[in-house]
Amino acid sequence: VKLLEHYLRETLFERKPCSLVLTKVGAAYLPKVRDGLERLAAGTDEVFGLRRCEVLTVRAPVGYSVNWIAPRLPGFFHHQPESQVRLVSTVWGEQFDNARFDLDIRYGTGRWPGYKADRLTWDELKPVCTPSVLQGKPAMRNPDILSHHRLL
Repeated sequence: VKLLEHYLRETLFERKPCSLVLTKVGAAYLPKVRDGLERLAAGTDEVFGLRRCEVLTVRAPVGYSVNWIAPRLPGFFHHQPESQVRLVSTVWGEQFDNARFDLDIRYGTGRWPGYKADRLTWDELKPVCTPSVLQGKPAMRNPDILSHHRLL
């Protein structure tokens, strides 16, 4: 990205402590870049499409990929040695072309127009905190109190 910014002589991203944010110029440039990448992908499918369909491409959040999928891959390959899997981990699921994946694992209600969704887990998310927060002022009696604390 820095090399591209140097070449263009324009800052595309504002660097924050834990993230990148598009500048106005970057936001204006993004549709052109996305269009170019989509054309490149279409051309690649046209020329190499038959070879690529032998690989199952799975897109999933990073945590799910690392903690659930990756440990199970050796067992899968033991039973399906001829299979090839391409695992794409995502941070921002909606920002990428959904047509590039055979299977997309997402967190949510399962209501995504144009897609069939099946529930994979019945996970529950529960807040946790240190004893000092639990016994602090105000006392931790319900999750609403978390609105006064920094969440990670």
